[in-house]
Amino acid sequence: MYETDADDISYLPRYTLLRLSALTCIACGYYDDHPRAVLATRVIILVVCYILRFSAFVISAVCANRYPPRGIAFAVFAGLSLVPSAITIFLEYNHYRRLWNYFPDDDPKAKRDERHKHFVPSSLINDQRTSSWGGSLCKNDKYCRSRNLLHVLMYHSGSKQYRRDDGTMIGFHQTAPNSAIEISKGGFTIPTKKGMLGAGTYFATCIDHTQFKAVHYGTYICALVDPGSELYVTTSRKDKKAIEENYGTTVYFQHRKNKDEFCVREDDQIKEWIMVVDQDETRKGENDGDPKDTIKDRFYADVYVGCIF
Repeated sequence: MYETDADDISYLPRYTLLRLSALTCIACGYYDDHPRAVLATRVIILVVCYILRFSAFVISAVCANRYPPRGIAFAVFAGLSLVPSAITIFLEYNHYRRLWNYFPDDDPKAKRDERHKHFVPSSLINDQRTSSWGGSLCKNDKYCRSRNLLHVLMYHSGSKQYRRDDGTMIGFHQTAPNSAIEISKGGFTIPTKKGMLGAGTYFATCIDHTQFKAVHYGTYICALVDPGSELYVTTSRKDKKAIEENYGTTVYFQHRKNKDEFCVREDDQIKEWIMVVDQDETRKGENDGDPKDTIKDRFYADVYVGCIF
């Protein structure tokens, strides 16, 4: 019926029809920072409908002998309708668990660092669900002030920069999948080797910039970082105070071409993070390990098209 956007009916566009059929038509600002509540709402709606069906079955069963044979037939059909409803609830609940309890190493029982919040397949982030480069699914777009990491990844473009402010900072780090799995279990290991801003863990201020700043590839880490008591800002790549003396708990490099980055000295400054896992089996960088060995559980996002947002 709707092959292209040009086929939309003015009073019933394709997007509206899709949201109605997928039970995602309830517009709620709470979903912006809590996208996992969308599928939870679907499950709740289905449970309520099941309770109504069960109530109809009970009423028809009580009245069946009083109004035979139609009462008996109605009770039988009402009882049979409970079976597909129960199956639907079961499938929806498993979809919810599958999405929000995804582990690429297929090891859900592994002990994770308490700061690790989620693994998110790359097919679910903003840039994989928009048709235009730099487009944002967030209605507030550049005026959005949300610091929720899921919102940052799933509703904003990878080109959007999150620069320093008076509170916590949002940073992006890219590494190999096997290293990311280890970080999810034991946290970041602060390197002793000094880089451009001294020794520490380096973060870019947007996802896209990790492509040319990273040494290893395959997993993006979006982290909430506390800059600490000593935030040192520099505009020089050769700042001796930052490099030689490891000055400050965080060194922020303000790039003249808007490619800012910062270096964190201590692991406990990284308060929480979410990992975006690349599902591409062909991607293999030097010393990154084979993704076929690391990513043992493949996530197929086609199942969730139109059912999450």
